[in-house]
Amino acid sequence: IAFKPNTDDIRDSVSITLIKELLKNNAKVVAHDPMALENAKKIFKKKIQYTSSIKDALKNSDCGVVITDWKDYEKISKKDVANMKNKIIIDSRRMLKRIKSEVDYFAFGIGN
Repeated sequence: IAFKPNTDDIRDSVSITLIKELLKNNAKVVAHDPMALENAKKIFKKKIQYTSSIKDALKNSDCGVVITDWKDYEKISKKDVANMKNKIIIDSRRMLKRIKSEVDYFAFGIGN
């Protein structure tokens, strides 16, 4: 949710724009961020679900989206992806290189 890793700053964050668009389309959003959840709660209140666990954020999800390049996201595991409904991850930071050969999933990579 934060606009960059190692901060709770959500100003001008692409995540905020994406969440607003998803909510307009009646999507259920489960958000994870190691530091910025409290700031997100100020904006979205109870409109979305918050979790401190990457595993819980992905569990039973249709799609996962990695927007901020937190080091924790490099630890997304084969088991985490296996627990998704649809194994679709939009990896805008190319964080999932490590599991690429281990997991049957579909990822869109954007950026470097």
